[in-house]
Amino acid sequence: MAKILHTKLKRTAYLGLDRIKWYISDFKRIPRDNDISRNVLLAMIKEYLKQDINVLLDQSMKKDEIEILKELSKKYNAKCFIYQLDAPRKLLQKRVEERTRLLNKPKISKTQIERNYRIHLNNKYFHTTIFNSEKLSPEHIVKLILKEVKN
Repeated sequence: MAKILHTKLKRTAYLGLDRIKWYISDFKRIPRDNDISRNVLLAMIKEYLKQDINVLLDQSMKKDEIEILKELSKKYNAKCFIYQLDAPRKLLQKRVEERTRLLNKPKISKTQIERNYRIHLNNKYFHTTIFNSEKLSPEHIVKLILKEVKN
């Protein structure tokens, strides 16, 4: 959905932590590498907002990270929209497995998927619009988001 939104929004940078962390050739899922990637992402967001360029983030975020983004939005006089996608756990697991296979990436263990799902549940941010992606198509969700963003 973020890719679809990116094509429909002008002057918008499309960022995601997953893409940024793989700029480190031997990236490891350790606090140091994760912190480096998050700091790079934050610096990119600040610079884009400073230059009046919209930012579209494609990632799950912790509550404190969302609060940082809201503060940056205020500082640069930008609107901040936060959306969350949700679906039943088994469907999410199936999607992760399919996407991993389609992108020809290393298989993600069921343990890692479960861990990520628990983190997702613990980080639910309730001051947002939550879309059930099992019931709504990506195109329909994009249409709803665009309607709000363009107002």
